Amino acid sequence: MLILSGDAHRLAHDRLGLQERAGLQSRIAGGLASLPLALRRAGADARPAGRLRAAFGRGDWQAFAAEAERLAKRFPFSPAFAATQATPARIAAGRRLHAETCAGCHDADWGDVPLPARNLNRMAAAMPRAEFAARLWLGVRATRELAYANPFDDEELAALFAYYGSSTRAR
Repeated sequence: MLILSGDAHRLAHDRLGLQERAGLQSRIAGGLASLPLALRRAGADARPAGRLRAAFGRGDWQAFAAEAERLAKRFPFSPAFAATQATPARIAAGRRLHAETCAGCHDADWGDVPLPARNLNRMAAAMPRAEFAARLWLGVRATRELAYANPFDDEELAALFAYYGSSTRAR
């Protein structure tokens, strides 16, 4: 829900190219496809999915984001890696992981593409920590052909989260 809400906020407030806008809308549509089943599995009322679909259909991104935020509060995302302490060793490990595995895509300027690999340092600084944690946990997706699962274990995610969230990181 945090990612859907964040994507809707970007659609409502950010200046986006046509391809990136279409990519975000496509990602939201994909998330909405399974939401009623996820809500049912959680023992929850599925009506919020209908409200989200209606807001999506109208292109009312503010209403969509507000409804998604209500659901996110009902079903909070709190992974263990986000609660770990950002020690100097963990930050250094995150810096190394970023340089070795993330920088190739996330430090590039992609221009207007459907779902660019945005700069992770800027993302961490610009969005709520919980949303960034959800995006980090969801992992690397790349292209449809690659569709990577998240390649990082919990300690590596903790290191990356500490690095991106650290005010002491080297630029």
